[in-house]
Amino acid sequence: MTLQFIEDVSKTMQELSSTLEDNGLMVISVFNPAYAQNAFEAGEEFFGFDFNKSPTSGTIDLTGDDRVPTFIRDSGYYKQLAEQVGLHLVAEQRPPFSEEFLERYPHPVPTKDSEYLILGFKK
Repeated sequence: MTLQFIEDVSKTMQELSSTLEDNGLMVISVFNPAYAQNAFEAGEEFFGFDFNKSPTSGTIDLTGDDRVPTFIRDSGYYKQLAEQVGLHLVAEQRPPFSEEFLERYPHPVPTKDSEYLILGFKK
């Protein structure tokens, strides 16, 4: 859950890939672009994005007081970066919100789309 806060993530992907042994597995979790768009349209959490053209940069309000630069990227973007550093996609998931979670933690953003995009890459 850090790659979405790094503007130039290509160097980070290179460094992470270099630490993997052959057949090593890297799993990342980032914001799901569909969830971010829903939140932006609802006026919650995500601000300053242009989802009609290029939903790549804006801010997220994590605490109610501070907005943090955030970079929304889809699975294709991460897949392309991974391939450039010798990794290939082996898993892609968007886990749904559970009823138990939503009962315990009411969410101001529409929850039809998963909040997270989880990707697994193998070297």
